[in-house]
Amino acid sequence: MSCGKATDVFGELCGSCCDIDRTDGVRMNFDNDEVVHLRPSGNAPEFRCYNEAASADCVVELNSACMKILTTLM
Repeated sequence: MSCGKATDVFGELCGSCCDIDRTDGVRMNFDNDEVVHLRPSGNAPEFRCYNEAASADCVVELNSACMKILTTLM
């Protein structure tokens, strides 16, 4: 995934993607300092979505919104 595609998919939610790290899945860093990190589980048949934001409440909202977006892409 490119920053352009990440912005297309998550931009309404997070703004513009400014960096992607593919070391352990796809970690997308956005210009509002939020993070969407998608990765397969190393020991279970599942796909994980980790998020970082300014507060715990923001993380919960971000994770819920990300899961809805991912569901529509499948």
